[in-house]
Amino acid sequence: RNAKGQRRDRYIHNTNTLMVGASSFAISSISYQPTAEELLQAVREIKLDHAEFGVKRICATLKDKGWTVSENRVKKTMQEHGLLETAAPVPMAVEASSAPDATKDQEQPAKKATLVKEQTWPEPTVPPMDLFPKGDFPKGQICEYIGMNAYRSSSAEMRESDRQMSSILNEHREAAEVHRTARKYLRTIAQPGELMIDIVEKLEDKVRELVRAHFPERGIAFPTGCSINHVAAHWTPNAGDKTVLKRDDVVKFDIGIHVNGEGLTMDVDGKHHQQVQSDVNCSAA
Repeated sequence: RNAKGQRRDRYIHNTNTLMVGASSFAISSISYQPTAEELLQAVREIKLDHAEFGVKRICATLKDKGWTVSENRVKKTMQEHGLLETAAPVPMAVEASSAPDATKDQEQPAKKATLVKEQTWPEPTVPPMDLFPKGDFPKGQICEYIGMNAYRSSSAEMRESDRQMSSILNEHREAAEVHRTARKYLRTIAQPGELMIDIVEKLEDKVRELVRAHFPERGIAFPTGCSINHVAAHWTPNAGDKTVLKRDDVVKFDIGIHVNGEGLTMDVDGKHHQQVQSDVNCSAA
């Protein structure tokens, strides 16, 4: 509502005509005013993909998305959540004085720069836990239960059950941020002419670095799948494999990341202890 108490809609409608090739059709363009949480999440996602973007380019990207946002609002959001890098102030030059201690008295200590960590590209080197030191990883889209499951949104018991899973969900979100970063890095190293074993080893080393792997709490969930062309899934190169990525290949990469993930191998009758231990050792490798 504005100062006069009149309700202000968060949606502003206008109609345009979109031309696609030889076809044209009318669409309804919606200019959306995001909530503070939606804006923060969108800004973080843009900064993750484009670390070099400043306030103006982020604002332009959001407007292209159909959102109504001002540069001041974007700047304030970035400042409040440590997403805006502040340059160190340049100390003023001090004129020389005949008095021996005059210059010393006039000098003012330069303020230290407040530098916020950002992801480095083209090779990412900053773990997401350092980009989100408070552990408030982006939540993504949250959908309400509908239909026969709508009761889960209103049931106090179900809401409490969801609340108890909040820490687990946040671990999933951290793994998702590592996965998002790893996918972007993978596009830079998966080049024609490279051995698949080299691509996979570079990728997995980078994943361990980004997730700060520490067995068994966090690390790689399973060997990276990189199934080429007719291979449907679950192929991964062994040491010494000479398979080369060709220019016309289609590769399905399957990257597994876990943060406090759980798995269980059971030896029901106690006769296969050696095999079970081998499985544990493979997971740690």
